[in-house]
Parts: sequence; structure tokens; C-alpha cells
Amino acid sequence: PLLRRGEVVGALVVAARSSHTLASPAERTLLEGIGEQLVIAVENARLHERVLDETVLEERERLARELHDGLAQVLGYVNTHTLAIEKLLASDRSEEAEAQVARMREAALRAYTDVREAIIGLRSSHDGLGPSLEQYVSEFGNMTGMEVELHVDPEVEHLRLKPDAEVQLIRITQEALANVRKHSRATRVDVGLRSEGGAVVVEVSDDGRGFEPDRPVRTGRPHFGLQSMRERTEAIGGTFELRSEPGSGTRVTVRAPIPRRQRAPRASAAR
Repeated sequence: PLLRRGEVVGALVVAARSSHTLASPAERTLLEGIGEQLVIAVENARLHERVLDETVLEERERLARELHDGLAQVLGYVNTHTLAIEKLLASDRSEEAEAQVARMREAALRAYTDVREAIIGLRSSHDGLGPSLEQYVSEFGNMTGMEVELHVDPEVEHLRLKPDAEVQLIRITQEALANVRKHSRATRVDVGLRSEGGAVVVEVSDDGRGFEPDRPVRTGRPHFGLQSMRERTEAIGGTFELRSEPGSGTRVTVRAPIPRRQRAPRASAAR
């Protein structure tokens, strides 16, 4: 039996054709040592799975709150405009009512797109940073009709980070792409994943209209979304950089440290 703090976590079973095999004390000691290492491996695997489950659950709860808040705003908007339309129709002001209906239709379409985007994000795989980004980028391109291309360097193609770091980097990328869809008027987006100076780098750049990050504007990229990306980056000990100017597109760059024990294995080929 493989014991961990008095709990049986598995069993080491050995079979041999000869009854004299593994009969000496030295051989039994060797098997006991192997069993102790297996216990540690099993415990680590369980802890990793538990951490991953908790990280995914926390992230789903956060997305559910964000989705709920967004829908609450849209429903409040629709309710207010429905009352206004009723008054306009009662006053025989049909043209103004039609304009209100058109604005409601636009709000509903934006809400529908946001919901679809959130569902795609929740459906993303957790098979590593590279595969998860590949899946999301592909579905995002199909949903929006934008030209979106993912560039993954071979040395990070199969890189595995801590579960919370992977989830945060994926969510930052999703938020950056959501900003591109909502505000940039871009026709092309490039998403990059590479390693640089002991850190994994995720970069999202577009060819859209750009903006002045330090200048308060009435319309444009919501500061709430940018602040969310910064907070997520800080939570994993990374750095967040935003570069943009009117007419020259926008680039979001996030760097997260790679633990020394988690060096990227060699990849057979680059995407």
C-alpha cells in the first residue's frame, strides 16, 4: 500500500516469475523508496488538480458576475426605452419611437455578442496556454469575421504554467480582443505568444484607429477593462504595457515570469 499520512492513496504491485526475485532486504528497501516517491507524485497530482479546479471555479464565478452586471445594465436600458417608446406612440410621435427602437436593437445586439463572447471564453480548454489561446482565437475570428492570426514560438508551444497564471493570461487576452471588437474598428488582429528573458509574453496588436491612453474620452476603450487587465497581470506577478495612438492601432503586451522549474520543452514544430 502507498500511504500518505495514514491514508491509502494507491498500491505498488510487483510480480516476478521466480519466487527468489526481490527477496533480499536491499531490494525491498529499493521498492519502499520507489513507493515513497510514487506517494509524493500522487499527492502532487491531486493538489494540482484541486488548485486547477478552484482556479477555474473562481474565474467562472467572476465571469458570471461580470456577465450579470452587463446584462443588468442592458435590461435597465431596454426597460427605460420601452417606457419612452410607449409614451411616444401614445403621443403619435412614430418617427421618434422608431429611432428609439433602432437604439434598443443595437443595444440588444451588443449584449448578444457579449454573451456569445463570454460563452466562448467559458468553453475554452485548459490544456495549456498555447492550445487554449489557439482555440479561443479561432472561435473569436469565426464569431467576429475579423482576420485574427496567432503566432506561437516553438519554445513555448507546450509550456505549462501554474493554473492561475494560465487562466489569467487567457482572460487578459480575451479582454484585449473584446476591446478590439468593441472599439478599434480594426480589420486585422495579431496575437503572439513567446518567451523573453525568463518570462512568457502575450501580445495583442490591431490595425485599428487607436486612441490616446492618458487622455480622458467620452467614448472609446473602457478604462474598467484596462484596469481589469492590469489587476489580473499584477495578480500573477507580471507587467502590463499598453501602446496606442490615434491612427496607429493598439498593442497590449503582458509579461509573466516563468518559474525555473517550468522551462519550456522543445517543440517539434511552430504553428
